Amino acid sequence: MADIVRIVIGSSSGYCPVEYAYEDRLTVSADAIRYECTPVAQDGAVRAARWSYRADSPAFREHFRAACSAAEEILDREEERYLTDVGETTVTVVRADGKKKKRVFVLPGRGFNGLFDAVGKMIPPCEETPAAIAGWED
Repeated sequence: MADIVRIVIGSSSGYCPVEYAYEDRLTVSADAIRYECTPVAQDGAVRAARWSYRADSPAFREHFRAACSAAEEILDREEERYLTDVGETTVTVVRADGKKKKRVFVLPGRGFNGLFDAVGKMIPPCEETPAAIAGWED
């Protein structure tokens, strides 16, 4: 857990009308957070978004440590099967030595509660909740 330097959460909309289709990516580290959302239809219901922030606070680092712990648990747990029209969620951790561990899930957001809760606390209040972690409280 201590050697994770970056967590990347990617998602896609899944089966839906093209005006709601998107792909996005949220990247967090101990001192930064970055988000990018790319809608499939530029004139659809999903807005393009791109933002990043740097942080130098103990609270931000603590939330990152909690996210690392939750990401480890998610990547190491048994395969879960969830059959519905939800999109894919990809969780990737990058370690200090450059090694990556990645898994692709087809689960609703509540399957990632600990991770999404910790990462959600790192998002500046002026930004909307990224689609990659939206819906985990449902």
